[in-house]
Amino acid sequence: VVVVGVWTDPLDPLGAVGASTATEAGTRPSAPFGDADAFRRRLLVPHDTIVDVMSPVLGAGIENLRWRLALDPARFTGDDVGSVLGRIERLSATAERLLPGTRALRTPNGPLRAFRDDERRLRDGLASFSAPLVVLSVAVALMLVGIALRSRLGEFTSLRRRGVTRSSLVAGAIPEAAVIAAVATGVGVIVGLGLARAIGSTDTFFRFGGADDLAISMTDDAWWSAGRAGVALVLVQLLPLALLVWRIAPGGRSGGTSDRPWFQRSNLDIATVAAVAIVTWRGVTSDGGRSELIDDPAIVLLPSAAAVAGGLVILRLMPLIMRGAAAALARTDRAATLVAARRAARVPADLATPLLLLVVTASLATFTASLATTLDLQLADDVLHRNGGPVRIIDDGRPVSIASTSTPSTDEQLPLPPRTTNRHASLDAYERIWGIVRASPSIEVDGSAVHDGGTIAGFTFRGIDPITFAETSFWRPDYADRDLAALMGELVGRPDAILISEELRRTERLEVGDELRLDLLTNGGELRLATTIVGSFDQFPRWYPDRESPLIVGRADVVETLTGSTHARSVVVEVDERFGDRTQVEQDLAMFGASSLRVSSAALAIEDGRADPGRQGVLGLLTIGVAVATALTLVGFVVSTVGSLRRRTTEIGVLRAMGMTRREVGTMALFDLAAVMALGLAAALALGVGFSRWFIPVLVDTPPGAAPELLPAIAWSAIAVVAVALAGLLVVASSLVIVFVRRVRLDEAIRLGEG
Repeated sequence: VVVVGVWTDPLDPLGAVGASTATEAGTRPSAPFGDADAFRRRLLVPHDTIVDVMSPVLGAGIENLRWRLALDPARFTGDDVGSVLGRIERLSATAERLLPGTRALRTPNGPLRAFRDDERRLRDGLASFSAPLVVLSVAVALMLVGIALRSRLGEFTSLRRRGVTRSSLVAGAIPEAAVIAAVATGVGVIVGLGLARAIGSTDTFFRFGGADDLAISMTDDAWWSAGRAGVALVLVQLLPLALLVWRIAPGGRSGGTSDRPWFQRSNLDIATVAAVAIVTWRGVTSDGGRSELIDDPAIVLLPSAAAVAGGLVILRLMPLIMRGAAAALARTDRAATLVAARRAARVPADLATPLLLLVVTASLATFTASLATTLDLQLADDVLHRNGGPVRIIDDGRPVSIASTSTPSTDEQLPLPPRTTNRHASLDAYERIWGIVRASPSIEVDGSAVHDGGTIAGFTFRGIDPITFAETSFWRPDYADRDLAALMGELVGRPDAILISEELRRTERLEVGDELRLDLLTNGGELRLATTIVGSFDQFPRWYPDRESPLIVGRADVVETLTGSTHARSVVVEVDERFGDRTQVEQDLAMFGASSLRVSSAALAIEDGRADPGRQGVLGLLTIGVAVATALTLVGFVVSTVGSLRRRTTEIGVLRAMGMTRREVGTMALFDLAAVMALGLAAALALGVGFSRWFIPVLVDTPPGAAPELLPAIAWSAIAVVAVALAGLLVVASSLVIVFVRRVRLDEAIRLGEG
């Protein structure tokens, strides 16, 4: 053989050739033969060399062959997973048929199936989370279609008078509906890709990071969804038209109408509220346990249904509120506002739609903002609880040899080999390490205890430095009934003081002031320690009561002084930028007796947690959902206001003819907006806060005994933003009302009413 190249790159068995080819293709050099170490002692030859040179000489043929199939990652998408799995199975079956005994050494079947399951789970979960937004979008679309159809009611009535059939009217609208749906679907695909990128770049609620490595493309499922959306848009346009023309008699007379919304006339709202109340109550009181966030659509679906029910209840209450306002205005000389209040007491359909939109959207925005804020804070609390603080160092110690003090068991007094133990840095040494500002060391040992009422078979004793613990470690106010400073003060004042878990105190019927004798197992020996209970806690950093033994907290220096030895440390530290100099930090640790540096950073763990696809998708969808729902409500509110004013043109003309000034007519119109906005916004924010306080602890609660417990957070900043946005909506709508009232001509309005 002739050596034509030397493989030097451990990541690329093809050496410079493979690297140069990858560079020319603009990709990163890879290991085309899988495990590079497998080729470290082997020769690589072309296939032709084996067939033309080696095989004729061997005589018996080749005993072992290995094939490798490579896929171009640039052309491989999630849609190809099923086909690749099928091709792998067919390939294996064919190989087994042609060459019995062939086996696949390494296949991606397992990871691909896991990916497919995770992808389906994520897609189904996000679909359930997006359901309220889809329903709201359909509702706004139906409202816009209804306004457009009502404006053409005269045209349809005229056509019916001339003998045009209902089916002809509906069939004639199909091409127009198809064109509108096609254009809307195309625009929706473009907007949807942008929203998908925004969801993929969501770090936390309404905070976006970089998503440069996230490739967003239209999959087969996405195209099918776009097609279904196009069909739905056609139906959204044709169904209301069919209902409208069905009410027009052959002679052109339309059926009787009522100002009340149709769902109130049929009492459907009462049935809906009752059904939602039953489902919600069963959902929040069931003891089926809590699943993962992405697997629990009830987290959003139940509050969404409750928001709709709350909006329907507000619609029923509005007449009573407006009647009270009218009774109060009747004692004044404000005729315009009195007329408006009496009209609003009837709750016509043109007021019901914006009021319902406002209540549902604002309450859901408040809830979802609070839910996202709670999830963000819980992630940080969970990591900090697990870590104990912002940065934690694990000090296992440095092995040292000590002379044995035991007496040899044999008659010959042979010298015993030295014993090995671990030496750790002193409790106050860590603050002298490069880059550490403050440090709070702690030790843990197992033990048992005896008290007047019985014994405690097993527990974990954690020794801390109470002064530095209060300054450095993570602590939440709900961890104990007393504040941290008071608890640590009790430990500082008495060397024999201990803190016990509240569950242990209740189980053993202990009280503050009771004495316990602790038997601690320390470095292979036993230490008996008389202690006094000075306080209790429900939760403690780095302690999980649902899966760990009971916890007792005392002073580490007392234990190490009495045992005369050091123990492995878990050190929570506060660091500055100098801590990045690992070399100097390692030297300082070695000086104080530590052999290695194991650092756990809460910030990095939080960043990893935020990158979880399920959590990122949920928070991204909640963020985009709030923004899109608010935009839909703004559009629906403005369009509904304009449509309502157009339908009231004749009424405005008659009022002007009766002597009302433009200012009075404008005041009357603005009263409707103000009433809807004030009542809707107050009800929506109250419902949103109520949902946050009631649903979040029930639907997203931590399992019993888990730590840290979930603390619902109300997103007051988001609530303020929603209130400001809706107040701006009121200003915009009021401006439109004023402009419209000024442009109404008296003679045209009355003539239009006569026609």
